[in-house]
Amino acid sequence: MNRFCTALAVAAIAGSALAQGAEGRLGKSCEEILAMSPEQWTTYYTQQKADSSEASQDAAARVYGSCLKERNDAAVKDLQAPDRDRILKYKELYVQFRQDAIQVQSLYAGGGTMYTHASARAVVADESLFYTLILINTRPVDIPNLERRMRMFDLIGWIRKRLGENGTITEAERKDLAARGVAWKDILTVNRRAMTNFDKILPLLPRERQAECVAVLEYYWHWLTNFDPKPGE
Repeated sequence: MNRFCTALAVAAIAGSALAQGAEGRLGKSCEEILAMSPEQWTTYYTQQKADSSEASQDAAARVYGSCLKERNDAAVKDLQAPDRDRILKYKELYVQFRQDAIQVQSLYAGGGTMYTHASARAVVADESLFYTLILINTRPVDIPNLERRMRMFDLIGWIRKRLGENGTITEAERKDLAARGVAWKDILTVNRRAMTNFDKILPLLPRERQAECVAVLEYYWHWLTNFDPKPGE
């Protein structure tokens, strides 16, 4: 394919993507969409589509997430290089951790659509955390306090404990999982990857930026426990 044809093909693909994006946004700009909460946008989207199915809610989340990403990609450029590089590294790690955390819980449960939908909508959570980290790094470092310091230590301990529990499968549990068609070896493999991930992100967390540390650690804890039974269930 010559350069002219290649350019035409690229332009056609880009035009198609823009058209799909505009259609998904229902004629609204990203600024207008982000003026709504994710829940408000989902309600608006599903009402306009006359479709409140789980798939429609997934689509709404993807649109909202893409707008968040568009805003974040512009905002992160204004940070100082060390801060920008650090939180970009966070994002690479925490997105992978979130994916692994969902997969481990899905494997233990033998699968289920709730995990599929959670994965589809998680881009909103991923980008929301990234925006929080951007904002934290646009203001002076908060004065450290004991409450946040203890929260950091608690979260680190809870995360390590839960990862250890997820990666401990007794012989009896292995037989039960195998009988249900669950690949327990896959659970151990994915959980080990999550543990390695946690070991990689911890040294990156600047202890003097407690708000930043807590935000990242809360995110890790959230995805480790997101599918736990709620009180009364």
